[in-house]
Amino acid sequence: NRGMSTKTSSGQGDNRGEAGTLEDIKKIISQSNNILVLTGAGCSTRSGIPDYRGQSGSYAKGHKPMEHDQFISSHEERQRYWARSLKGWPPFYNSKPNAAHYAIAELERMGKVRAIITQNVDGLHQKAESKNVLELHGTNSYIRCMSCGELSERNAYQRLLSALNMWWVKKHDKSTYVPEWNIKFREQLRADGDAELGEGLDYSQIRVPGCTKCGGIWKPDVVYFGDTIPKDRVRSASEAVSSSDLLLVCGSSLPVLSSFRLVLQASKENIPIVVINIGETRAEREGIPHLKVDAEVGTTLEACVAFLRSREVMNDI
Repeated sequence: NRGMSTKTSSGQGDNRGEAGTLEDIKKIISQSNNILVLTGAGCSTRSGIPDYRGQSGSYAKGHKPMEHDQFISSHEERQRYWARSLKGWPPFYNSKPNAAHYAIAELERMGKVRAIITQNVDGLHQKAESKNVLELHGTNSYIRCMSCGELSERNAYQRLLSALNMWWVKKHDKSTYVPEWNIKFREQLRADGDAELGEGLDYSQIRVPGCTKCGGIWKPDVVYFGDTIPKDRVRSASEAVSSSDLLLVCGSSLPVLSSFRLVLQASKENIPIVVINIGETRAEREGIPHLKVDAEVGTTLEACVAFLRSREVMNDI
């Protein structure tokens, strides 16, 4: 991998990647001018949006994410999801970018990062004013009709849902409609944009309006488990890898093939791979040569931005 060692932190050359430092990251980023950033849930946890697989993620709390066929085939499941979204959507929608998003946006403005591929569906890269963002798994900001393909803004739909089901909103803690975060919200919020409401609730009276054009089923414009990523999006992601001089993975353990496939491609094409993530990743388990920094993404990238700015100042003197 273009000179990257395959030695582990224990010194054993088993192709599991090299344990790197902040100084290593600074040097590599300073020498790269066409970086592709691949981000995961670890980039957004400091914004209050939970991940799936972390120690305090949704899976650890027993949450099972919605599956595509489950959503499409069952009106009852849709009622349940949209009822839970009446509580989960406001804090999800009002979440703010954190240091990781702003640092990536700044690296883009500095001409280091040329493209961002995110597995997240929260839109926080755009809120941080990143420009070239490919949302691999779609976005929670829009809903799409499963019959005619109509696309609509989700926040407007959530307002309609609230108006039609105000009795439910009032019954289930209307205090969630303030934008500020608190401990209760964080524990109940789910990465899908809904929230945990407890067991044994009756969702049968929840009104779920259909498409205004054809009456079809509205679904968040995200790739649910069991769904497939559009081919043109897969192609765009692959082209972004091939045209990069560094793949920088931020805040992802790379558990799903859709993202790990990009790492495999970069390795095959001899494109250097750097991973910033707390905890082991699939790249380590499957022996992909890379440089790994076990650290929080935001503070790491902020330090890189500061380093590059100091170099610019020195060059101007």
